[in-house]
Amino acid sequence: GKYVYCIIESGEPRSFGPIGVGAEPSDVYTVHYKNLASDVSDAPLGVLDSNRDNVRAHARFHETGMHAHQRIPVAVGTIFTTREDHVHGLRLGGAACRGLAVSRGGAMWGASF
Repeated sequence: GKYVYCIIESGEPRSFGPIGVGAEPSDVYTVHYKNLASDVSDAPLGVLDSNRDNVRAHARFHETGMHAHQRIPVAVGTIFTTREDHVHGLRLGGAACRGLAVSRGGAMWGASF
């Protein structure tokens, strides 16, 4: 599965290195659908423990400051199990992004959704 940290507007592949959840920090990278992407790391299927280490790893990713994009954060423990789940999640993220753009006069996201 793919453990999801956030959804962004991006067509460019990115890699953030081994800063993700797990006993050994996993590599975090982007997975794309059209002009949306989710920042993910590989994770075993099933329920991921919301223990202190995994919550810290999730927060650490968001605190890195390495992100040049506005992002929609995703709840701790979210795992896409199939490609269809992933695409559905990105579509929902796109709808949320469009809503933010409208509510902020387009200031947060481009109009390319």
